[in-house]
Amino acid sequence: MEHKMSKNNFILLLCILFAVSLPSLTALSLNGPKLSPIIFEPGRTLTNHYAITDTNKQVEVRVGGDLEEYIRITEVINNEFDLIISFPDYLTPGTYHFDLTAEEVAASESGGIGTLLSVSKRFIVEVYTYDKYVEISLSAPSVNEGTPVHFQFSVTSKGYKDINFIQGRITVFDDHNNTLGTVTTEEKPLKALGSETLTADFNTEGLLADEYRADGIVFYDGQQKTAATVFRIGQMDLLLLNHTIEVEEGFSEYTMEVLNNWGNELRNVYAKLFVEGEEVLQTPSINLEPWQQGTVGGIINLEKNPGPYPALIKLFFEGETREESFTITVIEKASAEELHAKLERSNRNLAVLASVIVLLTSSIVLLMVLFKRKEKRWKWRKNDEFEK
Repeated sequence: MEHKMSKNNFILLLCILFAVSLPSLTALSLNGPKLSPIIFEPGRTLTNHYAITDTNKQVEVRVGGDLEEYIRITEVINNEFDLIISFPDYLTPGTYHFDLTAEEVAASESGGIGTLLSVSKRFIVEVYTYDKYVEISLSAPSVNEGTPVHFQFSVTSKGYKDINFIQGRITVFDDHNNTLGTVTTEEKPLKALGSETLTADFNTEGLLADEYRADGIVFYDGQQKTAATVFRIGQMDLLLLNHTIEVEEGFSEYTMEVLNNWGNELRNVYAKLFVEGEEVLQTPSINLEPWQQGTVGGIINLEKNPGPYPALIKLFFEGETREESFTITVIEKASAEELHAKLERSNRNLAVLASVIVLLTSSIVLLMVLFKRKEKRWKWRKNDEFEK
């Protein structure tokens, strides 16, 4: 029985040692009564008490976001503190957000490795008014050539009074700020503190594939609010967004970033790279979802002297091709000294991890030695008892 217990104790010690040698995996907690959403009241002061748990480190607490000037935190004592909000007499109607964050602070004398944990709570403050007031947003999806754009206003009342009617108007502009057309939404009433959606379709016939801007206005009971958005009209096309222009002589990695420029999937997307008319790379193929960005590439081998060379990229997609000429620059391969310097930097980054592994290994070996000694003493004692 004693021998069995010794093994169990040994395993338990190993588990404890392993746990304390690794970064803390506990979930830092910030506990307090539910407060959000908060309804603004002029001149009101709110106090909420919080307790920090699941940590044995010093903790720093801070507030960030909107309304910081009206929020303060009392001193953290025994991992407890108060959040105090002192509202002014007036705030512009709308929705505000702020965050309360608790974060572990590393001890200055600590030489070990650990992960500092943090936890945040997000609060919403709703500011309403006895006047008529709205918040709006305007959205529009990207579409293919010839497909109407479906505009949508989201309108939310921030007032305690009903609004008799709301109506939206959207004007579309090209990238030269030329007006391309205007559409108007339906009219609707809007209840106090309620929400409504206004929609309108814009005909894109005759417009080329490009990015466009839309400015919107919502009119409501003699007042108005503005919003803006952008959308893209696309065609079956693959855009080359970026690509490598400088490589080392010999073997090098080469990548190209591409964008599906329309509202349908592009299949079998790949690229070829030519340098001085010679094909040096054909990438594996990928599929791209509508408007999705992706990367294709591979390893090239340019046995050329350092300097500029004419190059060509050919993009292949859905049986179509697109070409782009450019100049690729071959540079000298990094010297052994430079590679050694990079390796040293990498080694420094691994040194901390290695020290933990060494510490853990040494501790395990020590525990095993101690366990073996204890096991031998147990055997000797048993043998003595048997001989007696």
